[in-house]
Amino acid sequence: MLRRVQLKSRHLEHGESPWSIRQTGVYQSLRNTSSVELKSQRSTFILIAPSEVADRQISDYLAQSKVREGVSACNIHRILVGDSLTNWMDYMSYLEDKLRDQVSSMDLGECGWS
Repeated sequence: MLRRVQLKSRHLEHGESPWSIRQTGVYQSLRNTSSVELKSQRSTFILIAPSEVADRQISDYLAQSKVREGVSACNIHRILVGDSLTNWMDYMSYLEDKLRDQVSSMDLGECGWS
């Protein structure tokens, strides 16, 4: 299971976060195939709810790889993990700003902190 954040594309209510946390389910089955001429491994992936970006990147990669050297399961994982890392820094900055706003609006004198 990979988690990613993305900006919401719909109208936001007052105070609602512009970010959504999404999940992509990843299942990989690895099977060794052996024959007299060829020994290799064969992967099968099942992806549940990948992002549009990851879906497009994987499709492009598969189309290009079949023409050249073949498909590497590691590259599929690289695409998925890279996609899941996108936007986290912006999301964390948003959370930091929200926390800063909440702290600045608190009356810390009530807590004995002045």
